[in-house]
Amino acid sequence: MVAGAARLAARCVARRLFLNGKVKPDEVGDLVDLCKAAKGLSAPRAPGVLANEHLAIKDGISEAVSLVSLIHHHDANALAPEQTVTFGPELTIVYGANAAGKSGYARILKRACRSRSTEEILGNVLSGETPTKLQATIRFRHGHQTTPVAEWKADAPPSAALAAVSVFDAGSAPVYLKDKTDVAFRPFGLDIFDQLSTICGEVRSRLETEKERLSAATPGLPLCAEGTRPKALVDNLTSLTNLDDVRTLGALSADDETRLNGLRTKQRDLQAKDPKQRALSRRTGQNGHIESSGKWFVVRFWKDIEGQEKRALVRERICPISGPGSLNRSERERRAREIIADAQVDTAQYFNRVVKQQVGVTFKEQSKFWLEQSQTRKRKPIRATTVPTIQAAFDKWILPEVGHLPLYETAKYPTMKALVTRMNAGGLSAQTVNSYFRMAAAVIASAEDADGNPLYPQKWDANKLDLPLVETSKQRRPSITAETMTEFARVKSPKYRMLMILAASAGCRIGELLGLEIKDLLDNFTTVRIIQQAKGKQLTPELKTANSVRFVDISPEVAALLKEFLAGRTTGLVFPNRVGRPLNPSNIRNRVIHPLLKMKGLPTGGNHIFRRFRLTWLRENSVSPDIERFWLGHANRTVGDDYSMLKKNIKFRKQIADKIGVGFELPNSIWASVVPNVPKMAVEQVEPAVA
Repeated sequence: MVAGAARLAARCVARRLFLNGKVKPDEVGDLVDLCKAAKGLSAPRAPGVLANEHLAIKDGISEAVSLVSLIHHHDANALAPEQTVTFGPELTIVYGANAAGKSGYARILKRACRSRSTEEILGNVLSGETPTKLQATIRFRHGHQTTPVAEWKADAPPSAALAAVSVFDAGSAPVYLKDKTDVAFRPFGLDIFDQLSTICGEVRSRLETEKERLSAATPGLPLCAEGTRPKALVDNLTSLTNLDDVRTLGALSADDETRLNGLRTKQRDLQAKDPKQRALSRRTGQNGHIESSGKWFVVRFWKDIEGQEKRALVRERICPISGPGSLNRSERERRAREIIADAQVDTAQYFNRVVKQQVGVTFKEQSKFWLEQSQTRKRKPIRATTVPTIQAAFDKWILPEVGHLPLYETAKYPTMKALVTRMNAGGLSAQTVNSYFRMAAAVIASAEDADGNPLYPQKWDANKLDLPLVETSKQRRPSITAETMTEFARVKSPKYRMLMILAASAGCRIGELLGLEIKDLLDNFTTVRIIQQAKGKQLTPELKTANSVRFVDISPEVAALLKEFLAGRTTGLVFPNRVGRPLNPSNIRNRVIHPLLKMKGLPTGGNHIFRRFRLTWLRENSVSPDIERFWLGHANRTVGDDYSMLKKNIKFRKQIADKIGVGFELPNSIWASVVPNVPKMAVEQVEPAVA
């Protein structure tokens, strides 16, 4: 309610409460109309409000009880002993500074007159004497006759006559205005506050309900194309608009009817070929069925329920059959259509979210949604650089087996077991099979209802699916020896030679090296700064983990070869191809690494063999785990790892890099013919035994 109408309604309610003691339910409607009339929304009315002539003192005592005086004898707070407060016949004001004793006298009166909010009366702890029992004398009269003196003590019950005296202060107010309790006595006039609040709340509720109903029923103007006659009519619509013009524009000509029928025929033909569209067409245009149920008119309509194949017939209340809030027939029909529209049961959005899962959304369609959602979620999103790898796994191994199936079919054990069998037969490792299966299971779990609950809450059993057991000891992690690494340091191409030397002496990932720029070689080439990587033909700052951003210290010998390799270049990639873009890691593996390993009769491996070689060399030389994790870009494991500042000691790091060397023989020059130099290896020389 607006402020003016609210005050007017409150005064009318107060008048009825004072005169009648209550407001009848049918009178609330009159108060609603009164508020509407105050804003010109109904016929003007002359309200009857509370005035002075409506007030009267009502009590159950034949003669008034009035206080004459209060004498404090001793031991009530810090009040002065034998002090008297005399009460006048009309109004008595007791005033004074803080701690003068005003509250002390109020506590005595509240205890003696049985107030609902009494307080404990303490003695004077600062007097220096042992406190005694509190004592005070209160004089009062009935009517005009003075009664004998009534004495009050703290350990004695109050006088029955003084119970007729009301003591009302700030401590008593919550008892009357807030607490939901029955009180033995309530000062006159305060008994209407709770009723007044309740009635005003009911009036407000009815006004807001009517406002919401009228707002929902407000017709919206149609959206018309610019430059058309209907658009011009809608833009200039007033109370003076000719209704015949509106009817003319609202009617279809014979040509329009013919064209409309042709479009409907084409639509039916298209829907006949698409089962999803046929299912949607059966769910549009519901008007519902209106019927009475008890004291209410209800509308019944069809609604698709998530997780069920068949639609359910549901009902919603429209309005009471009679009394406040009832509607006529046309209003009930309009309200029924609004209820169905609000439920969105016949919209394409509701159909796609709820029904489409039953009529044919495929695993391939859901996988696209999952991959997009995984990149945009707030918690642990998939890096854009990883998406091509994931999509390649889907395209080669998962989608050919289950991509064409409805999603609900892939949530069944036989379907997923067949997928696992195909991957096992394809020669994938146990770790890869498990990883690909988890991706497929995540796609199925991503189908949710409107409340975020999974549509297919399947718990997969690895034994039933025949998933291979991942044994860490049997996982294929090919590495190389110092002798083999020396061979890689002698390959024919200076570019590949320098790349493999740096990979084995720094322990960086291949993408980090291929994305390395000359500006990131610091401290006279002895420090490599990792801030980006190469993914395909592009450079990206998205590294594998947050710990991948780091500084890697290398030995001075490798730094000298790196400086020689750059030959004065100051910008661009350290290892570019002919057009200045990053090298292809597959070409490095297939053209250099695999041929050399096969020539030596060793198992083939990828670019990661150099990173494993570096880690092995660091541990053979007992390098601190702090430095090892920092150089390789691994995360800390314990709180102590977080506390240690060893990795920030640059001088110490460089001493370690120089001391341990690289663990294999370096060439004398990158560009010259390869002649092995003395290996810098921290190994103990053993004298041959004498025969």
